[in-house]
Amino acid sequence: MINAISKTEQLKNIIIKEIKNGVYKSGDALPSIQEYCEKYNLSKHTVSQTFSKLSELGLVSTSPGKISKVTFDSSVLNLHIIYAGTTAINRQVFWNDVYQGTLEILENNAVKLHEFSVGGGIPQEMNLSVSQGAILLGTVKEEIIRTLDKYSIPCVQIYNRSGYGSSINCDIAESMKKLICKFHEQGIRKLSYIDRFHVENGQSLDAAKYSCIYSCLEELKMDCSYFHSVPSLKDAYNCMSGILKEKKTEAVILSTDILAPGIYRAVHDANLKIPEDIKIASFDNLEISEYMIPSLSTIDIRRKEAGRRAAEKLLHMISGGSSSDEFLHSELITRESLS
Repeated sequence: MINAISKTEQLKNIIIKEIKNGVYKSGDALPSIQEYCEKYNLSKHTVSQTFSKLSELGLVSTSPGKISKVTFDSSVLNLHIIYAGTTAINRQVFWNDVYQGTLEILENNAVKLHEFSVGGGIPQEMNLSVSQGAILLGTVKEEIIRTLDKYSIPCVQIYNRSGYGSSINCDIAESMKKLICKFHEQGIRKLSYIDRFHVENGQSLDAAKYSCIYSCLEELKMDCSYFHSVPSLKDAYNCMSGILKEKKTEAVILSTDILAPGIYRAVHDANLKIPEDIKIASFDNLEISEYMIPSLSTIDIRRKEAGRRAAEKLLHMISGGSSSDEFLHSELITRESLS
């Protein structure tokens, strides 16, 4: 018997689970309203409302004779890719490579992808109850995690770990230590770190970068000043100009390559040269880093590989495999900005 505040919602979840698990396949008729009434001690109105909700979700169709047939094809995986940002994933400089990595794996499988950007709020049309698996890009809202948990949906998080499902992260500690040691060997003792997010409210990946940098600096007793710049070139330029005017710094670490053009222009306008007067390193190994003049040294966090591994792990979990966390190894790519 169903005993809950919303009997309609509970019956809907029971039927959705049965459809997703293949108990009822596409074209199969569901039990009649009367059968559900007797099985769960429900009113005809409650069951009828449930069928209406399932029809709105595109899972069933009900004929004039009140026969409800399944229209959801469980042989095709309905997967969600959810990005914790506001722009389309394939137009996002950082996440597009991660996204392309997932597609390389998923395109060889019978998959229907539902893609959503949720930085500005959860879209009305995003229905997770029918999802058979989800990949989360970045730190999404807790409400989404709770919904995935509610429907027992397998989930892989990329560059985040909330305690639900599996995660793919990147170990940046070894690469960061190499970078800091390189600065130390060159006699540099005073650094500046420019972060595109405020450390207290950024993405978990950005928090990891900040924590790792200061842990390495503390070990070598080196000083580092923290600065914030939103990810616009104008703000990056203004931030760097202020550092050069008011602070004595010998090297700069950027939280992302996105900031580099603004930083480089500020150094140029201050009549300084990279790397002779100031050395610069960054994170992410975006395409732009190789084409800066001088080319930008950066820590590669293997974004496309993270996407591939996330897709492989999700398919493994959907097939009954266990959830687990995985750390990829980052790589310090030394270019002209450090030489």
